[in-house]
Amino acid sequence: VLFRLEFEFSRTIFLKHLRVLLEASSDGEEVNTADNFNEIYYSLKYEGDILFTRDSIPTRYEIKSELSLEEPGVIGPPFNFTFQIQNLGYFPVRDLQLNIEIPEMTKNGNQLLQLFDFHIDQVR
Repeated sequence: VLFRLEFEFSRTIFLKHLRVLLEASSDGEEVNTADNFNEIYYSLKYEGDILFTRDSIPTRYEIKSELSLEEPGVIGPPFNFTFQIQNLGYFPVRDLQLNIEIPEMTKNGNQLLQLFDFHIDQVR
């Protein structure tokens, strides 16, 4: 006997596992009835479909090797980063944490950049 089970899970009710019990019986005499029973158990996991993108204007930033051309204390043109996280899936994502490290100083202690503005726009 061959059969197929298809399950469609709710998008609003989350289950921790799926359990299917299979039992066969017959009118004949059974030597070992334990082989007529089977339990299938699966732990269920739900994946978040999260898209992370970044954009920068300008698309790259050049640091000149000749420091004598720059005036002391003057930092070049603005360099804007935009990071975006989108949930493309059906399931809500909670307690999401994003850590971004932006180096302000070089290893030798020279100032590489200054952060002038920081904005978070959170959409439900």
